[in-house]
Amino acid sequence: MADSNGGVEPVADPNTSAGPMAEAPRTPQENEGNSLPEWQQEIESQPLVGKVESLDCLFRDFEGNPALCAKARTFVKEQQQRRDACCSPSPTEDRAQGAEENEREAGHSHEDALHGAEGTWTMRRVRKDGCCFYRAYMYGVFLCFLRQREKIKSFIKRINDELLPKVQEVNAGAETVADFAEETVENLEKLESPEANTQTLDDIFNDTCSSNYIVVFARLLASTHIKLNSELYLPFLTAYATVEDYCSHEVDPMWVEAEQPQIMALTAMTQMPVEIVYFDQSPGEVPVRHIFPQSDDAQIHLIYRPGHYDFFFYSPRQAGAHQST
Repeated sequence: MADSNGGVEPVADPNTSAGPMAEAPRTPQENEGNSLPEWQQEIESQPLVGKVESLDCLFRDFEGNPALCAKARTFVKEQQQRRDACCSPSPTEDRAQGAEENEREAGHSHEDALHGAEGTWTMRRVRKDGCCFYRAYMYGVFLCFLRQREKIKSFIKRINDELLPKVQEVNAGAETVADFAEETVENLEKLESPEANTQTLDDIFNDTCSSNYIVVFARLLASTHIKLNSELYLPFLTAYATVEDYCSHEVDPMWVEAEQPQIMALTAMTQMPVEIVYFDQSPGEVPVRHIFPQSDDAQIHLIYRPGHYDFFFYSPRQAGAHQST
């Protein structure tokens, strides 16, 4: 389903099967020139990934909607309870606290290693440009690796040895698909630096070129998984005769929203589960939570409201500290 921003898809290369992915993604502004409607100018003025905000900002967002405000109250309370559980050290954890503090200072603490840390659950808004799920999810992937830098090399190896060959197999003849993987790898490598922190991450994801290349790579991963597992997805794609047709309209083009098939496909490829908290008109005061793929836990967390995703996460230091991870 196309995002309400009305963004124009990148021009397809007729000589490849990769369609819009055969060339670098262009922004709606680049496609349409400088004459943009007011609503689109507002979208373009938003940062690709915004600053850290308290979860309390949801009350302002949902002002005038009692049902969503009730869900927000429950959600904030649940996250507070998660934080309190996370920050209750056992005797064993007390002995390990010194080592954990060093790890936090290095910027690569795991959520499960945050016991005793002063922190809170916070959120970042993501631009409403039709790429919000992919951008928010990949920001979460990068944040996980910033906190667990020892895992970066093995994931890069997976990209080069396993994921990219699958993408190239599905997109035969699309010579430029490797460019999107290469850009993703180069930015992951930046996180290996001892000086890397969340400002490094913000710089990557608020740079239009780097951020959009990473988004395209995420779309390619999702599209590839759907095409290689057509028997799993086709029964759910009732509006399309083939998975190729579905991907060419709903997955490959930039500025088109993600739905459940894309979420399932991307997380299956990365093998990094995501928890999504749904703020919708479903009954009750407790927002529904789902983890994709099905798992007991996830290190990546997204907030969904109809048509849009934002990112939320645990900050081991005070919420106002921009550098917290």
